[in-house]
Amino acid sequence: MFTWLQNRENITFTIAIIGCVISIYNFTSSFLRSRTRIKISIPHVFRIKTYKGCTDVIHCKILNYSSNPVVISRLTVSNEECNGSFGMYRRNFFSTSVKRDTLVVEKKDWYSDNFPTKIEGNGCANLFLISDGKDPVLLSGKQNLVKLYTANKTVNYKLQFTDFSEIAKIAECREPN
Repeated sequence: MFTWLQNRENITFTIAIIGCVISIYNFTSSFLRSRTRIKISIPHVFRIKTYKGCTDVIHCKILNYSSNPVVISRLTVSNEECNGSFGMYRRNFFSTSVKRDTLVVEKKDWYSDNFPTKIEGNGCANLFLISDGKDPVLLSGKQNLVKLYTANKTVNYKLQFTDFSEIAKIAECREPN
């Protein structure tokens, strides 16, 4: 082996092979770090009665596994009966208050989040998203297709749940704002 390395051409060839391997490694690791990788989970779905009827609220957790920030521009839900979008408006959707006699001692308000939302690299977002229309969009016991839109990618998530979460669980999901 050492006699093979005594030739100058063989040494140049060995250095070129090592440089090529290092270049391929750097390119591959850079590509894998910078590609958009998003995971979405929806632990709770709420149906809230309003003065106009009822609306749906999604408690959504979005994880950004890439090293670059991601901007979420839109979320839509479709099923066999209807389509709708979420997160266009910021609205107060739940309030609690503590009273002593007639005096309000403490009041907490929960507001929905809206898009666009920026998620930093290796970060997460804990969102409450309210439907944009007046009519309910989500169907319990049936397949709902959730699409999350970013600048580079569309993430599909199949949501099927048996029943809507109790409204009191909102306080467990996130602090009021």
